[in-house]
Parts: sequence; structure tokens; C-alpha cells
Amino acid sequence: MQIQRPRWIAGWLALAVVGGLAGCVADSTPARVVGWNIEGVGEPNTSEFIAAVQVLDAIDPDVVALSEVRSAADVQNLFALADALDLEFVEHAEGAPFGALRTAVISRWPIVWTEYDAEALAGGPANDISRFVTVAEVAVPDARPLFVVPVHLKSGTSANDRLRRAIEGNRLAQAVGEGDWVVVGDFNEEIAEVPHNPRFIRQIPRPEDLPVAFEIGPDIAGRMAGGGLLNDPFAPLLDPSGPGLVVLDARKQDGTRGTRPSSGRRLDYALVSDDLAFAAEAFLYTSDDIERFRDPEPAPFGASVAASDHVAVVIDLEVPPPCSFDRDCDDGAWCDGAERCHFGRCLPGPPRCEGACDEGRRRCL
Repeated sequence: MQIQRPRWIAGWLALAVVGGLAGCVADSTPARVVGWNIEGVGEPNTSEFIAAVQVLDAIDPDVVALSEVRSAADVQNLFALADALDLEFVEHAEGAPFGALRTAVISRWPIVWTEYDAEALAGGPANDISRFVTVAEVAVPDARPLFVVPVHLKSGTSANDRLRRAIEGNRLAQAVGEGDWVVVGDFNEEIAEVPHNPRFIRQIPRPEDLPVAFEIGPDIAGRMAGGGLLNDPFAPLLDPSGPGLVVLDARKQDGTRGTRPSSGRRLDYALVSDDLAFAAEAFLYTSDDIERFRDPEPAPFGASVAASDHVAVVIDLEVPPPCSFDRDCDDGAWCDGAERCHFGRCLPGPPRCEGACDEGRRRCL
């Protein structure tokens, strides 16, 4: 059985008249996104690098969101990995606030890369995230941009670690805006176990155990001093009044959800925008699931474990076209005419006036 991209939805096929505005018919674009804590890319001649290529080649992704690129030296291996997979576009974090681990994205489509430090997200002095928050705006052909965020939250089980993950979940949510989003990677947390006790964090458990340069931003500090910070890194991303993302139920062939084989814990997740969720499917790839992944060139048995201590999260999406209805194209101006949606693309309308036009009063002069 081959891995196949879902075709149960042929696109956002809709034809409607809403408020006098005609709709249009347009296909969405299928996209396969992989999130993977790769535990270091490794040099091209090593067994871990070869195994990673085998796994990703079998999955055949369009976009790969990676965490635990080990160092500046490992970034060079990242480019070699992209080349081996024939993925042309590579972006990566320049470093990390604490430690050397960083996130990266490789893609077959062009990327606009944005990197946030804590201060940019907090709106004031802050240094409270382990890794920079990185966003890849992927130019999906004939579709709206797809924003992909590789995730790697603070590891560990101490009260300080949980505080830091709660802060990092809030920082991720601050980076998510309008549009189509995929937030995927290693949360180092089990969603079934949160919020932790105490439910709300009002003070740093052990300040003496934090890095010297660690500084909680004024926005988070204010919440801790008030009602408290919810001890849950997922909640800010799932909040309907915020990003309102949806967790996809990714499983292995045997139905289990564990993403770290050595412990069986579910630490890696795929969260997507609500508009994407209805046409999205996620699963966990392991090369040992030979019944599901009997490809023409399958990854060898054991390749997943040889490549990383985490398994890959695979998300199949249908990315909507740039527009679905005429109203999606409205630029708010009257004089330049009514824009329309034609097979997923916005086209300008003819000007309403042959001569001068009064925009404020919406009339020709």
C-alpha cells in the first residue's frame, strides 16, 4: 500500500450567492507537511543522516519543519539533507537564546522566513524562550500562503521547566496571525496531563535554577502577578479568542499516539487553523509500519529509530485558493469598482466612473 495524499476533497468547490456577491469555483492545493524532532541532522556519511533521508524520501513531503538542528555546523548538514531530498528552499534559526539547538524548515516551494525573539513578542524587555519562534510563510502554488511554525519547547519535568513551556506556548500564540497555519513539533508535554498543578503559576518556583540571562517579559509577569499564568503550553494556541487552532489526532498504524519510542510518550503534535482542519489528516510515520507504508522504495525497517529518538508527524492538507468568493477580494474602495473572484484568483473590476469619483460619498462627479 502506497502513501497517498488525501483526495477525498477535490478542493473548496463552492458556488453561492451571498449578500448579492457571486462565488467562484476553485480547487485547493494538496500539501504534505512533516514535523520532526530530528535529534540532529548529522553529517552526510553517517548512519543517522542516511536514515533520515530514507524516512523523508518515503514520506515525500512538500514542507519539512525540523527541530533539534544541533548547531551552526549541523546547519551545513541541513542543506545537504535538503539537496538529497530535492527540496530547494532552506531556512533556519540563526541560533537560540539558550543552548545551541534550533529549528528549521525545508520546502519545495519558496519561503519567507520570520524569526522572533521574546522581546519582539512581549513588547518589552524579555528573554524567556528557549528557542526563537520561527515562522515559514510558504508560497503554495495557486493557493493562499501556508504559515508553518516548527516547535521545540523546553524539555524537562521540573516546575521551572513547566513554567518555561507555559511561557513558550504563549509566545507561539502571539506569533500566530490570520490565515492558514500549521504549528507542529516537539512540545515536550503530554496534552492529556495539562494543566499541571498548580493550575495557575503566580511565582517562579526556583529562580536560582534559571539561566542567569533569563528574564520574563512584562506581559507574562503581569499575568503571574494577577490571576496567574495557566500551567499549560497548549491552551494559548487552542484558545478560541486567540489563534483557535485544532489538534489533529495523529496515530501510528497500530492506533497508538506515542511519538518517543523509548518512553511511549506523546510529545509531538500537529495543530492547524480551523479552516484547514476539516480537510486535514495526520499520522505518525515509522518505517516499521510496513503494512501501511509499502512504497515502491520504502524506508528500511528500523530507519526511523536510526534517524531520531522521535517519530515524524505527517500532515496532509488542502490549502484553499487565494479566494473562494467575490467578497474575499473586496479592497474596501468604491471608486475602483467591484473586485471579483475568478477560479481562485482576484481580478479587479472596471472603475465605476468615467471621470472623477468621490470615494467618501461613493458617487461619480
